[in-house]
Amino acid sequence: MIATLSASHALVLAVFAGILLAAAYGDVRRLLIPNRFPLALVLLYPAYLLTAPTPVQPLLSLAIALGFFCAGAGLFAAGLMGGGDVKLLAAVALWVEPPHALEFLLLTTLAGAVIGLALLTPQGTHVEAMVQDVGAGWKGAGDDGTTKRRRVMPYGVAIAAAGLIVVLRLFTLMPAA
Repeated sequence: MIATLSASHALVLAVFAGILLAAAYGDVRRLLIPNRFPLALVLLYPAYLLTAPTPVQPLLSLAIALGFFCAGAGLFAAGLMGGGDVKLLAAVALWVEPPHALEFLLLTTLAGAVIGLALLTPQGTHVEAMVQDVGAGWKGAGDDGTTKRRRVMPYGVAIAAAGLIVVLRLFTLMPAA
C-alpha cells in the first residue's frame, strides 16, 4: 500500500532527488562532485526529519554515515575512490534508514560494477572524459616521477542511483498508518 505523503515531505524528497541527479551529472561531465552537493544533502536532512511520515533514528543514521565516511576515507587513501565520492556516499548514507544501510552499500557496489563493465566495452574505452593523466605525487604515478594513464569512473553515478532507489522506495512505498 502506498502511503500518503505530505506536500512538504514530497518537496524534501524531490529536492533530495534533484541534488543526487545534479551530483551524478556533474560527476559524469567533469569527474568531480563539488562539496555543495553533499553539503546540501546534509543541510536538507533536518527538513526530512521534520516531515518524515514515520519515526527516524537520526543518531543511528549519523553513526552509519560516519562509518561510511571512514570506510570511504580508507578507499580514498588507497587511491580507489575520489574525495567527492566519499563525501557523497556519507551524505546519502545519512538518509538511508539504518536497517537498509547494507542494501544501499550493495546497490552502490552493483551499480559501480555495471558502470565499470560498461567502461570496458569498446564504446566505453572511447570516452576520453573517463581517462585522466595522473601526475607525479598521485597514486599511480610511475616510480621515476613520470605520469601514466589511469582509468577512472564517475562513481557518484552509482552512489546517486543506489541512494535514489533505497530512499525513494522506502519513503514512497511504506505502508500507510
